[in-house]
Amino acid sequence: HFLIDIGAATLDAVTFNIWDDGVQDQFPIYVSRVRPLGTHFLCKHLVQVDEKKADDLLYEGYLCFNNNPVEEVLSRYSLSDQRAQELCNPFKTRVREIIYDVLKNTRSRRDPRSHHWKHGVPAFICGGGSHIPLYRECVKAFDNASIRYRLKVKPMSLPDVASDNIGDTSRLTVAFGLSFDKDDLGKIVPEHEIQDLHENRAVRNTDNSFVSKDQV
Repeated sequence: HFLIDIGAATLDAVTFNIWDDGVQDQFPIYVSRVRPLGTHFLCKHLVQVDEKKADDLLYEGYLCFNNNPVEEVLSRYSLSDQRAQELCNPFKTRVREIIYDVLKNTRSRRDPRSHHWKHGVPAFICGGGSHIPLYRECVKAFDNASIRYRLKVKPMSLPDVASDNIGDTSRLTVAFGLSFDKDDLGKIVPEHEIQDLHENRAVRNTDNSFVSKDQV
């Protein structure tokens, strides 16, 4: 499984597995990365050309985006779609690099034999900034663009919320998750406790290919 959590400060990306050893569920963490690419830093990046616009946008917080494309939000700050796209591209590149790094290391070192590499790794997006299209675009870019590291993005199973406000939904889902004791979830195996597993590669036998001086 691949999970990406977009918060205010950080973007957390992780691959993990789930299996039952007959006693309890096991959650081995394969590869994880945490980078300062959350919504706060997205806002700062997008309006870095104008301090006044940056202050206004940061004051509004992540709710200023809601489900609207970044370009539409930035139009309120007299930034054209083209200029907004130019500002978005470097940030998108950094987000995609983190996703690629996690997937590449998982496939090459952790679980190279998984059938999910062929059919699509189940992927989930969560966190307060998960509704921002820019992040979703970066994750979904691996749906079809990468044959080797294909993701299959699936919606999270969330509790019903008697509100259409995205902020209310985010807060309730966090509270819902924190209502569980970690010991009741199963055993979480840290990344450093898992050994690398490399694909078995055929070794060519070169003994019969050797030409001695008597054969010349």
